[in-house]
Amino acid sequence: MNRRIVVVKSGSIEGKLLEKGVKSIRLITGPKDASDRFMMSLVTVEPGANSEGIYEDKDEALYILQGRLSLRWDGKVEVVGPSDAVFIPMGKRWNMENKEATDVKLIAVISPSKTSDEL
Repeated sequence: MNRRIVVVKSGSIEGKLLEKGVKSIRLITGPKDASDRFMMSLVTVEPGANSEGIYEDKDEALYILQGRLSLRWDGKVEVVGPSDAVFIPMGKRWNMENKEATDVKLIAVISPSKTSDEL
């Protein structure tokens, strides 16, 4: 892999709808951007949107920039908001829901990176 510094201008990237109400702007997308170790996205979760996930072979970290999410896992519920960070280890199923009236914006980092067929 060609290891190099990469600068990504987020305003030039078209967002991808992951599921209803959840949009992702993939900032660093793994091998395309010289990394096989992580992927970074700016995610917007619209009011009322609900998302569920699990990675069997990847860890995920979330950093909340604005808004509040209700995060559920293993029968627990935690409300997270601006400046909160969340670590989701591989193999853990989680669910997040935006119960607020405004968008939630967060940074998501996945490690190791998704493969090109997952992008």
